[in-house]
Amino acid sequence: MFDGEEIRYNGPEMSNLKILESYTFEGHDNCSAFHLMDFCPSLESAFMKNFPEDDFIDLSLKNYNLRDLVIEMPTQEDMNWSFLRDLLSKYPNLHNLAIRMSDEIEDCHVEELVEILPEVKLLDFRKCENITQRSADFLAKYCAKSKRSIKIYYDCEKEPIDWPKYDTPRESIVHGLDFMKHCFYKSFSNLPFLIDE
Repeated sequence: MFDGEEIRYNGPEMSNLKILESYTFEGHDNCSAFHLMDFCPSLESAFMKNFPEDDFIDLSLKNYNLRDLVIEMPTQEDMNWSFLRDLLSKYPNLHNLAIRMSDEIEDCHVEELVEILPEVKLLDFRKCENITQRSADFLAKYCAKSKRSIKIYYDCEKEPIDWPKYDTPRESIVHGLDFMKHCFYKSFSNLPFLIDE
């Protein structure tokens, strides 16, 4: 954002890009990363931090390759549920979704998420204070009835010991293009500087 205006990406299609990590710095000239994702048809994993609602996204364009998505919400401006629902519907084959630091997403939205994301297997809502045991109870019943398996992580008083740890320390260089291992469970500030194949 710069003076309240987003910049539209106006470059070539990045057809070989598999992983995208993007962060908007307040007061800097930034391209809209969700719009940029529309130019990455092979994108499999993405980590987005501090991106508000995006006027440039083509909501009719689908990415069937995206499997992993982490969204850390802006500290001052949250995405409303209507926009977030439309955005996520662009990625029908999403398996792993993390939405963090959002006051907007609530237990009632989890029911919609499992409908618009028919392939989802993991939902990570840690740092979202409006996701509670109610969502976990709903998913347990839903999975038993639909024969799907969906894990949910959220802030609770006694986090089970088998849950992956959120925000493990940064490793500057990691080996292997394993987004789930090296990126998904971390905060943006703890992502590695380099992922070496």
